[in-house]
Amino acid sequence: MNALDKCWKNQMSMSRWVAKNYHKHLSVSSAKNVWLRKHNITDLYNSCFFCQYGKDHADYYACTSCPGRLVDPTFRCASSNYSYMRNPKEFYNRLRFLYNIYKKG
Repeated sequence: MNALDKCWKNQMSMSRWVAKNYHKHLSVSSAKNVWLRKHNITDLYNSCFFCQYGKDHADYYACTSCPGRLVDPTFRCASSNYSYMRNPKEFYNRLRFLYNIYKKG
């Protein structure tokens, strides 16, 4: 599995769990941190696999290499339509849509 495939796999897993469980925690951020601790992940830029991938693969600005943007250049994690912080369920649904496009390659 290459780095991009692994990134998608991990981001989808975390986002699915957060969408189902965020209401049990103080915030989306704390839910993400619970998931990361459960998976023994301690050093992840912005607590996000997409952000970490972008940081590792961008010349300057991490968002330009965000895997979501590699599929859809208009993708923004803080979009008012599917913000990961305000609406993690819609964010996960958007990721599912993009992931299906990514898999088709």
